[in-house]
This record gives sequence, structure tokens and C-alpha cells, in this order.
Amino acid sequence: MESASRAAATRPAGTDRPGGVGGAQTASPAPKDASDPDTARAPALPPALQHPPVQVAEPARQQKVLIVDDIEANLVAMERTLTTLGAELVCVTSGEQALRATLSNDFAAAIIDVQMPGMDGYELAEHLRSDARTADMPILFVSANYTEEHHIFRGYSAGAVDFMTKPLKPEVLLGKLRFS
Repeated sequence: MESASRAAATRPAGTDRPGGVGGAQTASPAPKDASDPDTARAPALPPALQHPPVQVAEPARQQKVLIVDDIEANLVAMERTLTTLGAELVCVTSGEQALRATLSNDFAAAIIDVQMPGMDGYELAEHLRSDARTADMPILFVSANYTEEHHIFRGYSAGAVDFMTKPLKPEVLLGKLRFS
């Protein structure tokens, strides 16, 4: 035991740990050869130039537009006009069908004919405004017959953001529905 303490006392300072001066030496790694692709390392960037990984946004979800008109030819005409939007178009022929469609779809906007048998466009808009899922959905009313001011004001009172008269101008309709 005395020899172990004497050996420790005779070592130079800082050599009492393995690998230190005069102690057991460990093999140091061989220097890296920059020309060898297996051992070459890119120099570390200074902290000011290090950036967190870029967050990639999820692809934009395709917008859906609800189109409600009891006349099939009007639906076909609006569908042709709106295909350039790149939105999914859901066409129905009654207010009841429109309400059912809102149960399984999230719509970016609705184009609703005012004059329809059964539930008219005004009543449909009131139902849509009373449901939390569709309360903020923009509604665009269209009508061939209800073009007087009191009908237009009733449309705005029911929650429409706009009221267009038929025949519709395609470029105006498209301009009102551009999605960003």
C-alpha cells in the first residue's frame, strides 16, 4: 500500500489520471483525411448561421362550393363557369338537399337561387346562419325574378354577402369567388 501512495506522490501534477502525462496513454484517433468521403466532415456552422429545419406546410385543402338551384340547366351553366376556380363543386336542387350536404362537407361558399319550390333561398340561408358550422359561410344569392330592391334587402337580411341577378356574367361570378 505504501508503494502505491509513493508512486502517486512521485508523479508530476496532472498525471494521476489515465491518459494524462506519464499515466496510461490511450490511443488518440487518427487525423481525418479531408479527401476521404468516409471520414471527411463538413465544418460546423457558427451558431448565428444555424437555422432550425424549415417547416413544410401541408398542401392546401381543395375548397368546396355549394350550388343550390332547382333548375338543372342553371346548375350546369354555373358548374361550367366555376370549373376554372379549381374548387370542388357540390350541386343540389333543393334547400333540403343543401342542408344534408352541409352535414358531411365544409363549404367555403354557397351560391343559392332565391326562388325555389319548398324551401326558398331565404329560408335556406336562415337555417345555414343558425348552425354554428355554416354560420360564417359566405352566401351569394342569385335570382332571375326577384330583382327588386326589397328582395335584395331581404337577401342581405337573411345573411347573404351578395345578390346577383340572372343571367349571370361569368367573369363577375368568378371574381366574387376567387380563393386565395
